[in-house]
Amino acid sequence: MCNRAGGLIARVLESYQISTVSLSINLSISQRIGCPRTVFVKFPHGASFGEPGGRDQQLTVLRDMFWALQNLDEPGGIVEPGYRWRRTTYSPVPPESFQREVEATAETP
Repeated sequence: MCNRAGGLIARVLESYQISTVSLSINLSISQRIGCPRTVFVKFPHGASFGEPGGRDQQLTVLRDMFWALQNLDEPGGIVEPGYRWRRTTYSPVPPESFQREVEATAETP
């Protein structure tokens, strides 16, 4: 899904009190659309979560999205973790650690 459509859908869902977070590779579109919460990564089109088979990289991006969902309270909040395509080393994400974060996010009203 493109950044523009994702941002517009997120705004509609938020109007029904459903919290959202968008993953964007185009900062200017995310700013213009006014996505409720955005994690911006400088990754190529078609690989917004990271490299194919890059489990640790992908889980790190997903973890950042959960963080944004819990911590960005202002409408239009954007966080840029600063990852660089193929230049950042990602630590392994233990499954139990990730599971705790998912459960904590689910419990947040």
